[in-house]
Amino acid sequence: MTLDYDSFLKWALIKEPTLKEKDPLIETPEDTIPTTFGISEYTYQQTTLAYEEALNRCASLKRYMRDYNYINLIFNYALHISIVSSSFAVKKDENGDIWNEPHACAPVGTEALQKLYVQYGVYDSTAGIIISSSSGGSSASSTLPKSVSEGDLETSWLMSTPYGVQAEMYFEQMNGIII
Repeated sequence: MTLDYDSFLKWALIKEPTLKEKDPLIETPEDTIPTTFGISEYTYQQTTLAYEEALNRCASLKRYMRDYNYINLIFNYALHISIVSSSFAVKKDENGDIWNEPHACAPVGTEALQKLYVQYGVYDSTAGIIISSSSGGSSASSTLPKSVSEGDLETSWLMSTPYGVQAEMYFEQMNGIII
């Protein structure tokens, strides 16, 4: 595994094959050049920006990590950033089904990254861990992990996707290292 955008995108397409789905409502002119790996232009732009952001944010950690762990950190963090930054105005219809109004820079329709945004419930995710539950009266209680309750907004943001959780595990390993 190498640390470059193409390797990241191949990894991301294995983890989330739906990224190759293109919105049928978006017409693609025949004279346009297809994007890398058959993904939409929006997905390409979002993943490219997220990959660069992950590299920039984690650059100082490289010297403290094994190459394999560092690459996994970057890939997980970049996919997390891609999903979370694909936000849009989430609305529910009279049946409770979700429909959206895309972000200003997104094309009309629902993009693959926006579908993942909804799938992972980024807009309403909680970072608690269920510590007890009961059935008859439907009761549950949860607690926050120490890293979240004593952490910052970034930590709770990472808990909103499985890729952010993976990145947080690598960040936790760096706890105590002065950077």
